[in-house]
Amino acid sequence: MQNVVNRRWLLTAYPEAMPTPDNWIMDTRPVPDPGPGQILIKAKWLSVDPYMRGRMSPATNYTKGVGIGELMQGGGVGEVVASNHPASVRRLRRWR
Repeated sequence: MQNVVNRRWLLTAYPEAMPTPDNWIMDTRPVPDPGPGQILIKAKWLSVDPYMRGRMSPATNYTKGVGIGELMQGGGVGEVVASNHPASVRRLRRWR
């Protein structure tokens, strides 16, 4: 996608107490066009849940934690803006 960037927050250090802005860094990258069988989704709403705090630790937990330089995973709601998947809808609103 020409001239469109993806902004993402990466973990830079494990927080020792409550997370602060110093624990994160903003990274930007170009948004790629979807490859064969892929779709591109623009996030509209992202979930921020209490369990995420436990994942920001190097300690062993019930699920894989977030490593330094990695993204936090979570749920969300998005809009399909481009698709190369055969099962996708025929008419897609283009992301501008």
